[in-house]
Amino acid sequence: MYLRKLVDNMKVINPINPKETSLGKHIIAEFYNCCEVLIDDIDFVRDAMLETAKVAKATVVAEKFHKFYPVGVSGVVIISESHLSVHAWKEYKYCAVDIFVCDTSLKLDDAILYLKKQLKAKKVEYYTIARGENKRIENELSKIGEEPDCFYDAQEKSTQKQSA
Repeated sequence: MYLRKLVDNMKVINPINPKETSLGKHIIAEFYNCCEVLIDDIDFVRDAMLETAKVAKATVVAEKFHKFYPVGVSGVVIISESHLSVHAWKEYKYCAVDIFVCDTSLKLDDAILYLKKQLKAKKVEYYTIARGENKRIENELSKIGEEPDCFYDAQEKSTQKQSA
């Protein structure tokens, strides 16, 4: 396992090889010992996630957040480049955050650092995964002997629903 310390109590595990190309980058982040009052406030979490997207230089398209009772907040920010999601557990002072982007030039390290400060997390670990690695996709495509059956007939589907 490769570890690179970025700042105090923040590290990235398995960073993407910059020489490899992929369709996207997926960050799975663990935020530990967060301020339990803040992470249980839906408005605070929503604002923090929207601002995190802006810090990353992403383009926000939509957002949806939900407050669980008695505790908990989950939400997603849809961005032109893909999405950010958060799941907060007040009782554990913990937040799980995913950031998936198809534009690998976005400022994701800045976004994670910003969110760490907002959540007042004492420790952050995040895993960076290449999604849709071009070499693997090309390799899998070369194995296909014929075109996959991707035909979709909307009229047939409509007829099936009406007769059911």
